[in-house]
Amino acid sequence: MAGDADLLAMMAEMVAGDSQQVMADLQSATETADCPRIAAIAHQLKGMLSTFETEAPVSGLQDLVESARREDDKEAQRLLLQLQPKLFALIEEIAELQPQVR
Repeated sequence: MAGDADLLAMMAEMVAGDSQQVMADLQSATETADCPRIAAIAHQLKGMLSTFETEAPVSGLQDLVESARREDDKEAQRLLLQLQPKLFALIEEIAELQPQVR
C-alpha cells in the first residue's frame, strides 16, 4: 500500500505542477482561435486529469476537443469559459492531495 501512496503522490505532484502551464497554453490557443492547438491541448489536459477524475469537469474536455476538431472556435471559447473554474478547482484539489499521501 505504501507504494500506491507514493505513486499517487508522485502523480499528483506532476499533474499539479504541469497543469497550470497547460491551462495557460489552452487559454492562449483559444484566444487566437487556433483550433488544432485547442484540440491537442484539451486532449492532453483530459489525459492528465483523468487519473484523478473522469466525470465533470474532465468529461467536458471531450466536448472542447470535439468543437475544436470541427473548427468551431466560438464554441470552444464558450466551453473553456464554462469549464475553467471547475478545472482550476480540480487542479487545486490535486495539488492539496500531495502532502496528504506522503
